[in-house]
Amino acid sequence: MASLTTLPPEILSLICDGLTLRQILKIRLISRSHDEKFRDSMRREVFERLRVEFTSSNVKRLAELGEEVGGYVRHITFVGEGKVKTRAVVKLLGGLSGLKEVDLGGLGAGVNVVIKALHVSETLESVVYNSSAGIMDLTFPSTLGNLKKLEMGLKIPYTHASRPFEKKLWGWIASLPLTELKLVNTAEISCDPDQTTWPVRRHGGYLPKHFSPLSHLKKIILGGIYLTLRDMKLLIPSPGDMEKVEFGGCQMVDPRVEWVGVIEYLDGIDVKLGLAGYFRGIAGYELPDLVTHPDGDCEVTLQSPDGEYKFFKNVRLAVKNSGDTGFWESLTDGKYDSPRVVRWKRLRMLGDRYDLEMKKLGGFAVYDYEAAGRLERKFLRDVEMLEDGGF
Repeated sequence: MASLTTLPPEILSLICDGLTLRQILKIRLISRSHDEKFRDSMRREVFERLRVEFTSSNVKRLAELGEEVGGYVRHITFVGEGKVKTRAVVKLLGGLSGLKEVDLGGLGAGVNVVIKALHVSETLESVVYNSSAGIMDLTFPSTLGNLKKLEMGLKIPYTHASRPFEKKLWGWIASLPLTELKLVNTAEISCDPDQTTWPVRRHGGYLPKHFSPLSHLKKIILGGIYLTLRDMKLLIPSPGDMEKVEFGGCQMVDPRVEWVGVIEYLDGIDVKLGLAGYFRGIAGYELPDLVTHPDGDCEVTLQSPDGEYKFFKNVRLAVKNSGDTGFWESLTDGKYDSPRVVRWKRLRMLGDRYDLEMKKLGGFAVYDYEAAGRLERKFLRDVEMLEDGGF
C-alpha cells in the first residue's frame, strides 16, 4: 500500500475513479500516507453530486467550505420548503466554480430565490425544474450566458391572466444559448369538443411576435404546449441540425391540417409525435401516434378495441397521396374506419364526455346528486343507442 501512495496524484485519481466512497475510505485506513494522496478522490466522490435541504444553516455551511471544496461540486439538487435569503444563495453559487447543473424540482417557495441567484454562476450549463408550480409563480434571471440545457415542467393554464407570463417565459428561453430544451405543461388541457381552442395572437402564432429563433437547438421535447406551424419553424429553424424532436399532446388550431405541415417541414429527421386522443372536436381519436425516421419510414400506433395496433408506413408516400384520399386516411390505409372500430371510438368519446361532465359537478361546493343522476341516465341511453347502431 505504501507503493500506491508514491504515485502522482493524477495517476492515483485515475485508479480511484471507479471506486465508491466506502472503498476509498478502506484504502485510506490501511495507507501510511493518505491525507494528500486520497484527498482529491474522496472530495470528488463526496461533493460531485449534492442533495441539499434548503435551509439557511445548510446553505451557509456549504458556502463556508470555500473554493477548496466548492470546486468539486458539479451537480446540486435543492429540496424542501425552507426560506433562505437571496444573498446567501448568491454567496453559495458564486463559490461553486465547477458547477454544471442545478435541479430545483424539490423546492417549494424557495425556487424563485435560487432562480434569481443563478446568474452568478459562470459555469452553469443545465437547469432542471419539474414541479406542479404555475407559470405565474416564477421569476426568471436576466441572463444565463452559458446555459445549454433547460428542462422545465410547470402549469401553463392558457388563460388571459397567464398570457403575459407565457410571453416572459418564451422571451427568457429565446435569450438563452440552449442546445437542449424540454418544456412540459403539467396543467390539464380540456379536450371538451364544446370548448374553443385557445386563440392565437394577432400575428398568427402562440409564441411572442418578436420571438428569436432557437438557432443553437439540437434537442427539443415539448408536452401540452400550444403551437402553430409558424411557431414550429421558430423553435426549429434548421431541422437538419436536430438530434431529437418530440412533441406530446401539443395543441394546434386545426390539428388535422397543421400536423401534416409539421411532418413535411421536419421530413428527413427522427421525430416522435404523440397525437392520439389529445384534440377536442376530432371525432373518434383519429390522429395516431407517429415516430418518423430520416428515410421516410413511419411507425404508426393506433388505439383499437384490442389495444394498441402498430404498423409501418412511408410518410412521404402518405403526403404524396393526400390529394386523393387525405393524409391520415392514406397513412392508416383506412383500417381505422371499420364499423367495429368506429363504434368503439364513439364509445370512448361518450365515456370521456361523461367523465368530463362529472368532474365539473365535483367542482361545486354542494354536490348535485340529481344532476349526476341525469348525466348517468343519459350516458346509459347513449351507450344503448350506440350498441343498437342508432348513431
